[in-house]
Formats: sequence, structure tokens, C-alpha cells
Amino acid sequence: MFEFFKKNKELKAKISDYKSSLLINTEDKSKFLDQDQPMLDLFGDVKKISKKINLLVLCDTNGNLDELSFADYAYRYKNFDACILLGNIGLKDVEVVKKYISNNKLYSTQVYDDIKNIDGSVIKVNGVNVLIVGKRQFTIEESINYYDSLPKAEVVLSYDNMYVNKKKQGFFGINYYLYKNKVPYFIHGNIFTHYKDTMLNGTTMIGTFEFEYLELE
Repeated sequence: MFEFFKKNKELKAKISDYKSSLLINTEDKSKFLDQDQPMLDLFGDVKKISKKINLLVLCDTNGNLDELSFADYAYRYKNFDACILLGNIGLKDVEVVKKYISNNKLYSTQVYDDIKNIDGSVIKVNGVNVLIVGKRQFTIEESINYYDSLPKAEVVLSYDNMYVNKKKQGFFGINYYLYKNKVPYFIHGNIFTHYKDTMLNGTTMIGTFEFEYLELE
């Protein structure tokens, strides 16, 4: 028991030192491009999601959601646990979505009168903790501190992407959160295409656009 507490204390100290090193000279963006291996060494591989969940995610429809296409899609993939409006959803689109999606399964990162706003919150979806964060404007330091303050989740949905390169910056705080909390799934928008990839630690990354049904298991 003593060894367990000792190792836990040592790990907390290492994490604190590592975070402090990240916050030194954040203007040097090049150092954030080579942090995957150090974070893998410090935090380890991801764990398998505790329970299967199905999500219907909408992002970047920008008032152009085709009602017939969405109605058909929502009917074909009606076995979802939650429908998430992740960002850049026009008011006209919201009215379309509300025709075909029950309000008790509908969540949004934007403010609408009768839809649950869960921006920056963790919700339970079929027993799984899901973190949902809308569009943000952050410095690198702000993003690290913000995401590090959020509760632990097994699935992260973010309008913004993680830090990818110096030109298309993204938020390094997302990278840090995903590694530190060993998150199995990261889903993001603001990319205007669909893709799937895997991080060094095993986190599955999914880029989503318009509307997409996702089975996470």
C-alpha cells in the first residue's frame, strides 16, 4: 500500500513538472509538434471504452442541411443514444433536426431556446462520460489550462481540432487532455471532411462534417 501511494505521488510530480515545462515559452510553437512520444511515455496507452454508445453528430451545416437527406439518414440510423449539434449549425438546420430528433436525445454547443446546451460539460450517454466542447479562441497556454480543468471522459467531442502543425494550429490542450485521460475516442469538426485515424497512444480520431452516425465500441 505504501509503495502504491509513493508511486502515485511520484507520477503526480512528474505530470506537474511536465505541464510546467509546456507552459514555459509557449511562443515557441515548434516544441508542441514533438510531444506525442513524451506524453505516451508519461501517461501510457488508452483504455477500451467501457460500454458501446451510438452517436449522431452534426457539424458545419451552415444553414445548408438538406431536409430529405437528413430525414432519410435519421430514419436509417435511428438507433442512436444522443444527437450532438457540435457547431456552426444554422437556425434553419436546427428546425429541420427538431422535426426528426426527439428533444430528450438532442444536445448542442450553441444556445437554442429548447435544446440542452452542454458546451464545456460532461454528460452521461448510455453510462459513458462524454465531454462536449464548442468553438473556442485560445492561446496555447489557455488551452492547456482550460482542458486540464475539465472532468475526465471516455469520449471527447470538440468543434476544434487538436494541435496539428504551426500553420493550422488547433489546441494543444486537447492533445494533453487526450493523452492524460487515455481517451478512447476524439471526434472533432472544423475540417469539412470525414476521416478516421489513430493517435500514438491508441486514441481513435474522427473528423466529422455535416451529419454522421458513429458506433463507438
